[in-house]
Amino acid sequence: MSLTPKAQRTRAQILEVALQLFAERGYAQTTMRDIASEAGFSTGLTYRYFRRKEELALALYAQLADQLVEVAADLPEGSAGERVAALLQAKLDLLEPHRGALTALFAAALDPKDDVGVLSDATGPVRERVQEAFRVALAGSDLPAAQVEAMVPRIYGLHLLAVLAWTQDRTEDHAVSRQFVALVRDLLAFGLPLLQLPVAAPMLGRLDAFTHTLLHREEA
Repeated sequence: MSLTPKAQRTRAQILEVALQLFAERGYAQTTMRDIASEAGFSTGLTYRYFRRKEELALALYAQLADQLVEVAADLPEGSAGERVAALLQAKLDLLEPHRGALTALFAAALDPKDDVGVLSDATGPVRERVQEAFRVALAGSDLPAAQVEAMVPRIYGLHLLAVLAWTQDRTEDHAVSRQFVALVRDLLAFGLPLLQLPVAAPMLGRLDAFTHTLLHREEA
């Protein structure tokens, strides 16, 4: 259901306040009542936009995924490694303003049984959206079209590692995260031709089965 401009502003304000409270007080310690009070709305009005605290975290995930798709559509021409690295760096840049909230969400995000877990059933649509961004990046590169679909979940796995590195990165200007992105770029430049060799097929099959099980647990 579409929202009026006023309703969109109210929803955005509630989400903004919730993320601030997550960062300041912790995700587990913040209640819907806290969020409503801080935002200056009644609890009933707040529940009209977000029925549960988890929906606020999922809204942030969805927002970030949509922004990443927009970035992917405007990537400059380049090799698969260059375009994937540019999109990875863009993802980390998008995360940065929400570092406090995402750090507070970290424990729940690692729990596959929690709705805000990055590999939970509830976050499935977000995973698909992020993978679509990498699909666009690969499709516009020098990677043969026939190989794009198989590479998407593999790149998504590298993306999760990049995000994990970012959460732990305390270096100036996030040097470690940038080094990881550069490593992914160089690995793809070096490794993609090797993946096309027949000898790589069995190992790729095992990798793809593993990745599929993680990303599609309901089908496993």
